[in-house]
Amino acid sequence: MIEANTEKSEEYLSLPEIEVAKNAGVRLVSRAVSLTFLILATALSIALTIMFTVSMDLTIDAEGVLEPALIKHIHTKESGIIKDVLVTSGDTVKAWQKLAVLDSLQLERDLTGVQFDIKQIRNTLDRETEQSGFDEKENILQLQKAEAQFLKAQAAFRDRLLNFFPKANVDSIYVNYKPGSHITLDFAMAEIRSAEADIASRKLAIEKRSLKKYDLKEMEINFDKLLSQEKTLLEKLKNIIIRSPVDGIILTEGINELPGKRINEGDLILDIGETKNWDVVLFVTERDIHQIKPGNKVKVEMTALQSTEDFELYEASVISAAEERVPANTTKYTGFAGLYRVTAKLLNKDNRKADVSKLKYGYKVKGNIITDTGKIYELLLKYFKKLL
Repeated sequence: MIEANTEKSEEYLSLPEIEVAKNAGVRLVSRAVSLTFLILATALSIALTIMFTVSMDLTIDAEGVLEPALIKHIHTKESGIIKDVLVTSGDTVKAWQKLAVLDSLQLERDLTGVQFDIKQIRNTLDRETEQSGFDEKENILQLQKAEAQFLKAQAAFRDRLLNFFPKANVDSIYVNYKPGSHITLDFAMAEIRSAEADIASRKLAIEKRSLKKYDLKEMEINFDKLLSQEKTLLEKLKNIIIRSPVDGIILTEGINELPGKRINEGDLILDIGETKNWDVVLFVTERDIHQIKPGNKVKVEMTALQSTEDFELYEASVISAAEERVPANTTKYTGFAGLYRVTAKLLNKDNRKADVSKLKYGYKVKGNIITDTGKIYELLLKYFKKLL
């Protein structure tokens, strides 16, 4: 009995130990599973919260250069030989600053000749004007003298007629007198006819003198023509000095080779970029170009200003995206051949703290082009819609 009880006691004591161990393991696994699900639920909850509350930007990284937004093309207003160039590529210039000078020797010779002709024709015109006044007065005096001679001749005729024919009708005989009727009266009548002819001649001279105004008018026309030529030459002499129309920077390479070169009116000699407004020119691959649209914002970093500028201050907006690649033979954008050009306008209004006067043509830049912005779930929905 004792042994049996002992065996039963041993059996009773060993079985609970086995159950306790099994229950502890189950509880541990159960707790672990619960904890895992709790972590997953928490993570999912956090993920969903982030997806529905947090916004993010989709960006394309690109590199490029800084360029002036507006480039002035400087054309010559006159033909001639370039005498001197006063600037070099990369120089900063002010508005109205001298850039180059054309040879003025021939223009100065032409101007001297025209000014000599002006003095000469002015002298002739003044003399002829004065002379015309004197000639007119002289003709009037000569006419008055001829009229006096006519009166004198008439009086002599009447006097001689009355001496020979006291009772004759003087006016009737004077009108109807036929030369050859009386020798003494013929002399008197000849003086009358001479006086009449002299009067007619003086009147004709006065009328003829009125034609002189046309000669004077022609001289005035020639004089005005010379004045116009002088004005043109003086303007040309002003134009031989080529000046900058704006504040900017010289972009043209090789302008030190221009002196001695003959140019024609309207030829392009150099380009000036204005420094008030700037464009960021970035280059992207064919995989990215289709995602970029005008109006996309760009965050711009400028390597040259790392130590002085806060990169966040520089923002830009895309204004154009090229449809063709940069050609392999390009000389302007070496290193970017085969890529697509994206131009963005630097936004000064968002850069109040940035000193744009420090920006230089050709600065290397890095840009983050923001192609889309929104909540994470919105961006995911757009992405899956594109896939479908």
